[in-house]
Amino acid sequence: SRTSTHPRLEWAPPGGAAPREPIAPVLRARNIDTFTLGVRRFDLRKWLGDQQGRLIEAQLPDQSAVVLTRRIDSSTSARYDWWQSPPENDATVLSLEAGAYVVLARGRGPAGRDQQVKRLMVVGDLQASVFIGDGRAVVWALTADGRPLGDEATAQFWMHATTFVAKRHALVDGVAAFSLPPES
Repeated sequence: SRTSTHPRLEWAPPGGAAPREPIAPVLRARNIDTFTLGVRRFDLRKWLGDQQGRLIEAQLPDQSAVVLTRRIDSSTSARYDWWQSPPENDATVLSLEAGAYVVLARGRGPAGRDQQVKRLMVVGDLQASVFIGDGRAVVWALTADGRPLGDEATAQFWMHATTFVAKRHALVDGVAAFSLPPES
């Protein structure tokens, strides 16, 4: 079998990210000696509104408030081996306040071609599940300590490429159940 030699960056977000707790995403690089890891905070609700609910990570904003930038050494002893961030690597472990972030890893391969990976990461204490069935959706949300989310909270269903207008649905005892539009 032939070994791929193309430069590549990969970033896998953690399963959950709590505020001010260590967050250790998995970063991998091949044939890239160094790359920059950048974290930018942005207004997810506004951005989704501008995008009409479409979450396309390649279109996440590049120009927002910079939270941190780090240069990462990803060199390996053999040119085409994969480098992977160890969990205890201080350069790749993050600690962030609650909010929405764009995480951008950007490097350059030996031929000078830029490589980048951009991901959305939401940091918060909310535990949530969404169930979607025939024409209905149910959102269930709990606080970090397992209590139902307060009655001031709302859920919103987004749909793109239609005339559907998103509406907010109040959560009662941490649950919101609502009908979906026919075109969903």
